[in-house]
Amino acid sequence: MNKKHFIIIGNGIAGVSAAEEIRRRDKMTRLTLIGNERIPFYYRASLTEYITGELNNKNITGRTSEFYQALAIDQIQGTIKYIDPEKKSVICEDGREFIFTNLCIATGALARKISYEGIDPEEIITYRDISDADVIKSALKNNPRILIVGGGVLGLELAGGLHRIGYPHVAIIEYFNHIARPILDEPLARWLEDCIRSDGIQIFLADTIEKIEGNTAILKSGHHHNFDLLIESVGITPNFPNIPGLEVGSGIRVDRNGQTNLKNIYACGDCTEVFDDQADRWQTIRTWNQCVRQGKAVGAAMAGGDNPYKSEAFFNCSYIYNEEYAYIGDPHGEGTVFRYQTETDHRKFRLVNGILKGALLINNRRSSLPILRCIGKNVSKFGQDIALPDFDWNAITGQDWDYSFY
Repeated sequence: MNKKHFIIIGNGIAGVSAAEEIRRRDKMTRLTLIGNERIPFYYRASLTEYITGELNNKNITGRTSEFYQALAIDQIQGTIKYIDPEKKSVICEDGREFIFTNLCIATGALARKISYEGIDPEEIITYRDISDADVIKSALKNNPRILIVGGGVLGLELAGGLHRIGYPHVAIIEYFNHIARPILDEPLARWLEDCIRSDGIQIFLADTIEKIEGNTAILKSGHHHNFDLLIESVGITPNFPNIPGLEVGSGIRVDRNGQTNLKNIYACGDCTEVFDDQADRWQTIRTWNQCVRQGKAVGAAMAGGDNPYKSEAFFNCSYIYNEEYAYIGDPHGEGTVFRYQTETDHRKFRLVNGILKGALLINNRRSSLPILRCIGKNVSKFGQDIALPDFDWNAITGQDWDYSFY
C-alpha cells in the first residue's frame, strides 16, 4: 500500500499546477492541498471584473469540486501555524497536524501596506485577493468617493473597471512621475494619463499622502483630496511560513526543480525566488505564466520526475486601465526602437545590435506568441516593418502560432 503523503500549502495557480502534475505522474500517492481563502482556486487576475459584476462567484472560480474529486485531492481549509522540517509535520492554527513525505509551499504573496498619520490602518483596504474584492464590492453600494494609492497595473485596472460601470468618484495617487511603471515608458504613460483624465479620473503624480484629517488626504504636494474609501495597490511581498533553517531572500530560494535547501520541502509561485544567471541575481516569481511553469516543475520533482523550470523571456498579457497589453521580454532601454501607433493602438519593439530584446503591444496584441519566440533572434533586416500589425512573425519562427489566443 502506498503510504506516501504529499502536501501542498496554497491553492493558487502554482499550487494547483503542482497538484495536477503530481497526479499526471503518480495516481496513487495521498495528496492534500491546504488553502485559507473562501474560494479554493479563483482567477486572481479577474478580481476587478468580479467587483464590477462582470463576473460572479461561479465564473471567477478556476476549479470546481469535481476537479479535486477527479484527481483525488483532499482539500483542507486552514491557516498554517508551524512547519517542523525534522518531524515532517505541518500544524494548523486550529491544532490539526499533518505528516508529509514531500511538502510544497505555494503560499503566494501579500499586498504591501503603507500607514499614514491620522487613520487607523484597518480602515485602509489593500487590493490583492478575493477578500479585499469582497470589501470593495460591498462598499460600492454606498457610492463612496474612492482614492486609490498606486498607479501600477492593478490600481489602474480597478480604476478602469469602476469607470466601465459608470462609477463617478475615483482619484489616483502615484508616487513616481508617471503611471504604469515599469510596463509603460514615459511617452505611453502620458498617452494613458490623458485617456484616464478624459474619463473624469483625477491623477496626482509624483505625490503621496502626508497625513489624513477626517475624510481628507493631505498630500505632500499640498493638494487636499476628500475620500470615503482609501484603497492601496502598492505592490506585493512574498508570503511564506517561518520554517527553521529555510534559506530565504525576498522569497524562498529554490533551484530549477523548486527544491529548497531543506530535504523534501519544495516551493513555487509568488512566494519564491530563483537565481537568474544572466542578471546574476535572485529574482522573485510574479506572473501567472511563471507560476504555472514552476508549479509543474515542482509537481514533477515531488513525483520523482524531472521537468526543471527554465527561465524564459518575460511575458505577460493583461489590462492596464481599460487597455489590453502584452509585455514581452524587455522593451525599454537603450537600442534601436521601432514604433507603430494609431489613436488607440501602440506597438513598440526594441533591438540591440539587431537582436530583438523586447516588445510592448497596446490594444492590438496580434502576434504576441510568435514575437515571444523571436526574442533573441536577429531581425534587423526587416527594419521598421516589424512594428506593423500585419508583419508575418510566423515566417521567422517557422511555426503557425495561434494568433487568436491574445
